[in-house]
Amino acid sequence: MGAGSTSTVLGPGGHGWRMDKGAKRVLVVAGGIGITPVIAAARFAADNGAEVDAVVGALTAAKICGTDELGPLCGEVRLTTDDGTAGTKGFVTAEVEPMLTMGAYDLVLTCGPEPMMRAVAAIAEAAGVTCEVSVERMIDLRLWRLQHVQRRDRLRHDGRLHGRSRLRLEGGGMVSKVNMAVDLGGIKMKNPINTASGTYGFGWQFEGFYDVSRLGAITTKGCAAEPWPGNPAPRMAEVTSGMMNSVGLQNPGVRGLVDSYGEYLQQLSDKGTHVICQVAGHSVDEYVRAVDLFEELAPFAAGLEINISCPNIAAGGCAMGSTPEGAAEVIRAVRSHTKRPLLVKMAPARVVEVARPPRPRVPTPSRSSTPSPAWPSTWTRAGAACRVPRAA
Repeated sequence: MGAGSTSTVLGPGGHGWRMDKGAKRVLVVAGGIGITPVIAAARFAADNGAEVDAVVGALTAAKICGTDELGPLCGEVRLTTDDGTAGTKGFVTAEVEPMLTMGAYDLVLTCGPEPMMRAVAAIAEAAGVTCEVSVERMIDLRLWRLQHVQRRDRLRHDGRLHGRSRLRLEGGGMVSKVNMAVDLGGIKMKNPINTASGTYGFGWQFEGFYDVSRLGAITTKGCAAEPWPGNPAPRMAEVTSGMMNSVGLQNPGVRGLVDSYGEYLQQLSDKGTHVICQVAGHSVDEYVRAVDLFEELAPFAAGLEINISCPNIAAGGCAMGSTPEGAAEVIRAVRSHTKRPLLVKMAPARVVEVARPPRPRVPTPSRSSTPSPAWPSTWTRAGAACRVPRAA
């Protein structure tokens, strides 16, 4: 940025650590980007005459940062990585627990992912050591940016914006007054943000990162009528540009989903975030049985996503939806078993052909024939996405 440039700055937010100045020995624990406030905490403690040790955790050695600044402030800095490429293999708790058990610490300060901080706080409580955690959830600007990324309004101290667009602070987040509601195949969402099935588990796994109930919907990991163990290990491989996997749709089955996560998903639904449950199967009968179980056990499901990319065991393992006929057979079978909206996750094969609705048979034109019938009004075409007509 050059001289005279302007920028919108948000902060400071939340409440700082109380940081008892009488603490004699302090342990600071950082996870991921939580290293930044932990460095400041270590500096404050050292400036007040405390002895400071640190534990720093990250996914891999390449993700570790800030230790060059933390080192001069601490007597000891221990590292942990999920993959074991630096320090101890595992989570920060693998180092924190023995240090609190054997060391004479009188204060723990931690910042990082919420599940990590909860674990550190539990260990500190068991050891009788005071622990302060950074649980302030900062404003998530991602939804805001959808509408306001090009706005250059100034942020006032009362949390509102000058100009045509006005925002308000609600529940710890910046909430737009712009109506972002959409209708996804009959599922009326408060905003267009949904998650991709298989990448988001059952939703609760991400509560430590942000408030999931702010999303318009989540799509759960696929579930079959009965639990699937998935493919045997190894089933993941790291490659230069990412990773490849062949997990095999491991899942707890519909009953397992409801027993383990049903209460959370119902609460999410009650907060206005729709739950779309993905249905898996190795045969048409398995899809039907899974849909029947969702109908019986999952009142929180706003809709069902039929995963027709599952392998058809009876057909040698090819995807159930790899042909128009195979896709039609599955959807036709499940449609009569539910009145909920149906979405379709398609196989990466003959996508356009499979997604295209069947064209009505038109008689050979003659002088007495009537005009060709129009496409059925209950079908919509949109590339690889299709809406399945509701049951009568």
